[in-house]
Amino acid sequence: MSGHELSRLTKTVCRGGSPPGENQKGRRCRFSGASWRKRKGQKTTRDKKAKAKARDLRRFLLKKKEGLSADAIDRLQGQIASLERTAHQSKKEERRKQFIVKRKKLYDKIKFYEGQKVRRRIRSTRRALSDLLKKRRGATGLTADEVAGLDAQIVSQQEVLQQHLDDLNYIARYPPGEAYVALFPSGGPVSVETQKKREEIRARIRERVVGERLENDDEDDGRGMHEDDFFLTKPAPNPAYSGNEVMVAATREVEDQGATAAFAQAPDLGDTDRLGGHGRLPRILSSSSKDRQQPGTRSRQAERAGRSSVQTARSDSVNLGGRVQAVGSAGRVGVPTFRQATVKPKGRR
Repeated sequence: MSGHELSRLTKTVCRGGSPPGENQKGRRCRFSGASWRKRKGQKTTRDKKAKAKARDLRRFLLKKKEGLSADAIDRLQGQIASLERTAHQSKKEERRKQFIVKRKKLYDKIKFYEGQKVRRRIRSTRRALSDLLKKRRGATGLTADEVAGLDAQIVSQQEVLQQHLDDLNYIARYPPGEAYVALFPSGGPVSVETQKKREEIRARIRERVVGERLENDDEDDGRGMHEDDFFLTKPAPNPAYSGNEVMVAATREVEDQGATAAFAQAPDLGDTDRLGGHGRLPRILSSSSKDRQQPGTRSRQAERAGRSSVQTARSDSVNLGGRVQAVGSAGRVGVPTFRQATVKPKGRR
């Protein structure tokens, strides 16, 4: 049997079919002819596992061992051994994944309690270091030996603080796909292998932190030139006051005159002739607490007064002509305007 025929036979057996040309019950082979060519273009649901492939090859070898050559038998046995090794490795990885998933909740709980413990130690160490630094700054009447002792304590507390920060990085950045090695085990002293693994993971985390800091520094250096240019550029002059002082003064004078003229042309809000002869503002424009609390309970007399004021305002706007625009522009600076006195009443019709 040639190598091409053997490989074809192996593929057929691993896919779950019978060897080509074998139809024990007189039926057409599942993977032969037009049927096989049609199925070849379709996507399979999933491939067989290595364990199932090895089992199929082993069964085929037991059935057809007499009709195969020694070379073909050796090649089949080699393929079976390779598939069995692959199946064993995949089974081991699957068990490992199941173990990690099963123990993830426990690992998260351990990380939480250890993180709380490390944070308490960090706060305590920082308080002690702050007290030592305050004492060192105010050390005026201390001897040289006492000052040296304070310096030694400060250095020692700084080392302890750095160790606690490394522990916090160890907890926060531990590789998620590996079994967690606790920092504070409850079973007493740990073995040498556990300590070695812990230090190895610490080194990996430290390298990753240093790499992230270097990347951030490079990004800051790249943006630094553009940020420094901001402090080197001069502020642009204000266009409202950049130019000839005479023009600025003339512009201010014209604006003042326009505002004064608009104020002079504004109608008197207390004029009885303009407001229907009542001698006071309409009720809709008053600011009593009763009107503010109950805006929907206005009387018909107030509504008539509001409508009469609106009609009077319309007639005044017709008589004034172009003065309405000047009054509107003056209203932007807080001057009582014609439009403020002609607000339509909002209420029930």
